[in-house]
Amino acid sequence: MSYKTFRLWQGIVGAVIGAVIAVSVVTGNAIVPIPTVIVGMLIIIALRRRVKEVIADERVYAIAEKASRLTVQIVGIAMAAVGGTLLAISHGGSSVLAQVGFTLSYATCGLLVIYYVAYTYYNRKLGGKE
Repeated sequence: MSYKTFRLWQGIVGAVIGAVIAVSVVTGNAIVPIPTVIVGMLIIIALRRRVKEVIADERVYAIAEKASRLTVQIVGIAMAAVGGTLLAISHGGSSVLAQVGFTLSYATCGLLVIYYVAYTYYNRKLGGKE
């Protein structure tokens, strides 16, 4: 299969997943989206294995690494700032702002923990110093 055909099928699978999730949201069915995403991912992985061309090289991986690190930095700082601001504002009596602030703060902590675990894993795997 050519890369162009793979991209076409990837778009079709993505559109079907999006449509199924949209119908699930409208009908209030919370069970269907998870298996739909899993099956869609498996289909895309199976299609990717059939591609004969080179899909990604070292340059693509290097760009993705830099982009993902910058994304984590920007999103982490923004979530922490917005969460802290909402918590400070919520002392006026708004429980909704406090809930959103705590949610963002906990999400920031989770993001940092995942980043630390992944960094430690790759540092050991690739032979870095501890």
